[in-house]
Amino acid sequence: MDDKGLYLAIVVGVGLLAQWLAWRLRIPGILLLLLAGVLMGQFVANPDDVLGKLLEPVVSLSVAIVLFEGGLGLQLSELTDSRAIVTRLILVGALVTWVLATLGGLLVFSDVRVAALAGAVLTVTGPTVVGPLLRSIRPQGRVAAVAKWEGIVIDPVGALLAVLVFEAVAATGPGAAFTVVVTSLLKTVLVSVPLAIAAAGLFVVVMQRHWIAEHLEVPLTFALVLVAHTVSNAVQPEAGLATVTLLGVLLANQRFVNVRHVAEFKEHLTILLISTLFILLGSRVQPAEILGLGVWGLVFLVLLIVVVRPASVFVSLAGTSLDWRDKAFLSWLAPRGIVAAAVSSVFALHASEFGGDLPEEDLDRLVPVVFLAVIGTVSLYGLTSVRVARWLGIAGPEPEGVMILGANELGIPLAESLAGAGLDVLVVDSNAENVRRARMLGLPTRLGNALDESFAERLDLRAVGRLFALTPNNDVNTLATIKYAESFGRKAVFRVAATAKDAEEALASKQGDSLLAGGFDFAVLTERIRNGAVFKQTALTEEFGVEQFRDRYGETAVVFMVLTSDGTLVPTVSGKRVPKAGESVLALVDPVDAGERRDVAESTSPG
Repeated sequence: MDDKGLYLAIVVGVGLLAQWLAWRLRIPGILLLLLAGVLMGQFVANPDDVLGKLLEPVVSLSVAIVLFEGGLGLQLSELTDSRAIVTRLILVGALVTWVLATLGGLLVFSDVRVAALAGAVLTVTGPTVVGPLLRSIRPQGRVAAVAKWEGIVIDPVGALLAVLVFEAVAATGPGAAFTVVVTSLLKTVLVSVPLAIAAAGLFVVVMQRHWIAEHLEVPLTFALVLVAHTVSNAVQPEAGLATVTLLGVLLANQRFVNVRHVAEFKEHLTILLISTLFILLGSRVQPAEILGLGVWGLVFLVLLIVVVRPASVFVSLAGTSLDWRDKAFLSWLAPRGIVAAAVSSVFALHASEFGGDLPEEDLDRLVPVVFLAVIGTVSLYGLTSVRVARWLGIAGPEPEGVMILGANELGIPLAESLAGAGLDVLVVDSNAENVRRARMLGLPTRLGNALDESFAERLDLRAVGRLFALTPNNDVNTLATIKYAESFGRKAVFRVAATAKDAEEALASKQGDSLLAGGFDFAVLTERIRNGAVFKQTALTEEFGVEQFRDRYGETAVVFMVLTSDGTLVPTVSGKRVPKAGESVLALVDPVDAGERRDVAESTSPG
């Protein structure tokens, strides 16, 4: 295929299709992206033939944006007393991984220098896989923050290590290699740190003083990332990854300007870039190359999983306050991802320049070995980490708390009712005034866009197991249930229809099962609350059952959910759940008398 535009359009389309299929099948997206990439290489075209020398800068700049977006999700407040643990895991752990992976690499490489290069590349993990896994596992304690930080920060560290090994291999003699390594390290630090600080400072000053129009703020950020990355790489190869990651961390933790809109844009762009990158890189790999590694390739993969990773974790974290369960969990969470694939591919593109007297056969195996590690680790960890975490007791218990999207006339009273019933609640809204009102009532709140990936990643959902989308916007409610079904499960996300028409359409479609409060819509429910309706929790007994409840509060009572005898919350879901004796119902009821016209819910027992 000679048409570059058509080829890239096909790559983007196939990548998004693979992401969608992975979401529908609930499997790691990387697996389908790599499979799609290999098929593209077999039946469409090899990106080297179509893009030529353009491929390397496309890959390099795309990875820079991915790591910058990852840095934007790192909050220093998450670490508190875990900074030393993360530092040791990244520095000491990377060194142990490199040494052991190099020794294991001799099973598939005849030259120790190529084995050392492969070992350095495989020190990095995959934050695009680790993040979704952590949201599914909900690990308790500090281990969640440790795993998240390692998954992002280890990428530039591992890439730099790979570059240092690459340059040392090209040097002549131990003395020259040592000089090259020390010089490269100094250049990386002296370039990446000041440049990241300068770029972050420029961003803050420009935003604070309103030197550019609002619609140019995101493009400015994009330009800063690309310029900082390119300038850093011009001084020291791959130093740009450290620069952009640090830039993201600095912007995420400064308190002078709001970067939420930047993070939201980067989130959408990152999804597109990851899809494109894996397709492009996967297209360069021939299935025969991976199969050609034979049994020793599989043995090397097993060693990476059962020896190298556990050794790096237990050695680097020896003497720390993490217990053996935390360490065992971290030992089973090291999927390789986009950075490993990209760095190995870049080295392969430069093999003719830096290869020297390295065996050509070994250089040809570098990319297949790395892709075998990516496919193997993502498959294994992606399919087993949740079960392992539960077996270790690291995964949090099934939470009964509720995240309420919408601090409004419906969301706030319902949140108060649930809190009064002893359940954890978290009220989320993008309107600052709405959040302030909810906070004044003592409700836990978060200000932000719940559909924004970077905001969602910062939410503490360890006690939350359900979503109630209660905004007056039907599209927002629907999108929220789709998004959080990935974290909570399809049976734990519910929404209220915005209008009567929306309610009718939802009940007539497959979406009806997620419709909270049956056919009642937001407008009707809020109007009833304005007229004095309140949420009431009522205990049911053999003497006071559903019929007596209806006799007392009338057929207009809207039963939102049932609280079982063991404290489990069961939304009624379109009226399908019939409460029974020993349970309590939480319902919106019209006032029986003037004394019951209250703005907050109260607990009622029959008498």
